[in-house]
Amino acid sequence: MLVFIDESGHPRPNDDATHPVLLAVCIREADMRALESRLFALRRTHLASLTLSKEEKEGKAVVFLNRRSLTRIVAKREYVDSLFEYLRDFDLHVFGITMERPSKMPWEGVETLSAQYRWLLERIERFMENEHPAHFAIPVFDTRDPGTNLRLSESFTGFMARNTQGRSMRHLMPSPLFADSALTPGIQIADLFAYTIRLNEEHKLYQMRDIKDAYLSAIRRYANIVKSKTINYEDEDGVMQYGLRSMDATKFDYEPPSPRRSDDDDDDGGGNVQ
Repeated sequence: MLVFIDESGHPRPNDDATHPVLLAVCIREADMRALESRLFALRRTHLASLTLSKEEKEGKAVVFLNRRSLTRIVAKREYVDSLFEYLRDFDLHVFGITMERPSKMPWEGVETLSAQYRWLLERIERFMENEHPAHFAIPVFDTRDPGTNLRLSESFTGFMARNTQGRSMRHLMPSPLFADSALTPGIQIADLFAYTIRLNEEHKLYQMRDIKDAYLSAIRRYANIVKSKTINYEDEDGVMQYGLRSMDATKFDYEPPSPRRSDDDDDDGGGNVQ
């Protein structure tokens, strides 16, 4: 199982995103060829007549899901509509963490894997244990600068090797892969879904009964498709673990980890993404 992971926005005080999202898209290796072929066909059908920017060629969500693209450029709107309709019925599953923007900078270091990643991996592990117990999930992250890649890789492998919770995750490969989003359709889908859920949260579209704004109506329709692809599970205590989980700012790590820190201090109850 390939697990493509990307984020929309960053949990930092000065970031534009008030609800940054970390999201994973789980796709079987055997299905990747069909997905890539369909994406190529959709782009050829709807976008061949356009002169695309570098970001558009890379499938960046921010250039396809902005108001101008969806309300003024027919070809882009038809492409996005067709893509989401295809993905509605495609065999993939989604898990994600929607975060509250923190008022101060969370701790970042190789000593610990950030809380949002731990929560996301917990959902992927539960999915694999329940649905694909004989298989492994291979995490694939969107590549960034070498320093960021190295820090994430070291904190990830450290969590899997030294943390009690990480060592218990028997269905996750202990080292992540990094891929260029321009060349990896799975990362492009994760980016598209993460940005969609972020817009849905930031505009509180789930609270609106009748949306007359055509752009926001389309975003909510796309967000509902994304949400339909997740799975919620009850844990051993009967507490619902939501596939798309909200996380308030108090849950970030703000101090370097203590050597005596409990491996079981993550409280992950409640908080369904609407």
